[in-house]
Amino acid sequence: MQRKPDLLIITDDDIAYGVEKCYYPDLTKAVRDGNLQVIGYEEWKSNSEIQIKGKPLFNGEDVFILNPYSNCYIKASDNEILDLFCEDKSLVVKEALVKMGAKHIVIVDEVADKDTLNIGAKAKASSSGNAAGGSLNTSFSRIQSVDIKNCIESHDDNRIAKSPQEVQEFINNHGLIGDTKLKILYERLQSDGKLSGKEIYTLTYLNEVNFALNILASVNYKVFSGSLDFSLEHNHIHQISKTLSVEF
Repeated sequence: MQRKPDLLIITDDDIAYGVEKCYYPDLTKAVRDGNLQVIGYEEWKSNSEIQIKGKPLFNGEDVFILNPYSNCYIKASDNEILDLFCEDKSLVVKEALVKMGAKHIVIVDEVADKDTLNIGAKAKASSSGNAAGGSLNTSFSRIQSVDIKNCIESHDDNRIAKSPQEVQEFINNHGLIGDTKLKILYERLQSDGKLSGKEIYTLTYLNEVNFALNILASVNYKVFSGSLDFSLEHNHIHQISKTLSVEF
């Protein structure tokens, strides 16, 4: 499967043309590096291959971040974006481990994450110091351990591993191709034909969102809308990690 850009911006057709013609060099470089796709609204309407959650608002602020686990773009200002990334990554990692024959997957650390996760994708400070419109556009819910536990924990003594080819295909198609731990387990499965014993697996969330924000902070997103703010000073994503005990 061809790698999709981490970011998608659907914008005015004239601006999309300007990016293509290198009128905005930093944006064009991000496109050429494979990190960003900028398309006009007319192109988006005729392109059925681009999957996004919801629809563009045609307001100059249609910035989307790729969720590699669902292979779908989610609007950066979606109030559920962080929850969706955490939930989907939990589900696909669990399924990858199940396909390798994991009989029991449990979370070792049960401490709830108490930080509220915020990303200001649209806030613009006024002279009084308040965000435009009176509040941040995107304030995300707390990711509780119990929610992640419901997605990741699994038990079945009768599981057997799928073929290495099926495991590899699942990993490649669900955004896990860069996961070193899963790669090592896959290679052991390929070599030995099965996995046994217990493994400790650390599951880290939201790296993808941080990476996308770093790209946005390095380009001139003000071209699209003066109210967008993807500056690093304005955005901070708390890293969440969970330690899993996996029994094969």
